[in-house]
Amino acid sequence: MLAMTLPNLIDAAIGRQCRDSSCRFTYPLDSWLIEQAVDPSLVILTLRTTDGFGVSFSISRGKAQEISESIAISLQKQPELVTR
Repeated sequence: MLAMTLPNLIDAAIGRQCRDSSCRFTYPLDSWLIEQAVDPSLVILTLRTTDGFGVSFSISRGKAQEISESIAISLQKQPELVTR
């Protein structure tokens, strides 16, 4: 739980300092891995930073498809924000 608390604390501090909801503390992505979960309806997405920090998410196949489509759209036309 502590690992998930620190990013929230950083976001809150930046939000107070910046006073702009678009301000973010970002981590440079070094690698990613998509694996099949034990549950066939899920995949596991693991993201790792250049300094070795990593986090894994279980994602439904439908959500993974939505993310894939959102990335493809953002690469084509640079929207301000793509969320679901």
